[in-house]
This record gives sequence, C-alpha cells and structure tokens, in this order.
Amino acid sequence: LNAANEVAVAAFLDGALRWIDIPDVLSAVLDRHNGGDADSAEAGVDADRRARVAAADLIRERTSR
Repeated sequence: LNAANEVAVAAFLDGALRWIDIPDVLSAVLDRHNGGDADSAEAGVDADRRARVAAADLIRERTSR
C-alpha cells in the first residue's frame, strides 16, 4: 500500500493524476495483490516492486483515456 501510495502521490504532484483518484489507484493495487507471505526481506522488496509497477500501470491507463 505504501509503495502504491508513493507512486500515486508522485503522479499527482506531476499533474498526471487528480487528488481524488489516488484512493481508486490504491484500491485497485490492493485488489491485484495476491497476499503472499512476507517471510523474508526479499518477499517484502518484491511486493514493493510489484505494487509500484501496478500503480504506474493503472495511472498510465487512466491518463491514456
């Protein structure tokens, strides 16, 4: 959630996303999350990376409409 929020806020600050759209991006990223175990540092880093990619993809989809 934090990783997706960082991407969404950065997009907002860059003018690529409206403030009111941030929660929608976060919700969609959480919906895509498979909920795997956070049993290692690598798992946490991987979850962070996947959340950032998912958020960026969703924002790109929104701005290409």
